[in-house]
Amino acid sequence: MSFFNRLSQLVQADAHGVVDALEDRPLLLRQHLREAEQALAAQRARQQALVDQARGLGTQAERLARDTKRLDGDLELALTSDDPKLQRHAARKLLQAQREQQEVEASLRSAEAERDQLAEVIADRETELEVLRNRVKITLASDSTEGPRPTETISDEEVELELLRRRNATAEQGDPS
Repeated sequence: MSFFNRLSQLVQADAHGVVDALEDRPLLLRQHLREAEQALAAQRARQQALVDQARGLGTQAERLARDTKRLDGDLELALTSDDPKLQRHAARKLLQAQREQQEVEASLRSAEAERDQLAEVIADRETELEVLRNRVKITLASDSTEGPRPTETISDEEVELELLRRRNATAEQGDPS
């Protein structure tokens, strides 16, 4: 059982090594930056949609306020008549307009609250995005100045040869003849 566990770990480690070797760090950094920019753009679009929605709800609330005021006057006028059917009709219209006005005003408050909350989130994300952009620039600049990275591991034979060269050089320096 132990043999199979070790074999499984070896295969997993080798697979992870292959994936790591295939990853292009600058490409991944640029991709993460693009994804962050796209997420921020989506949040800005949502914020603009909320601004537009609030504007429309505000206009609708103003219209309903005018209608409610007019219907209130109609109810006052209907109450001067002796017709209970007309009075109930005017009262029903007024109540319906008041209810609709309350619903629109509640939707307006909700949209404005969400818009304001989203504005704070966007401000934070913009700051984070600027920091990320700077970090990516620094990382890409440092990667380009480091020179090419070794793609192969150094073999044991190469290590032994280098050690022999150093030992010989040290021995020749120590030999006075």
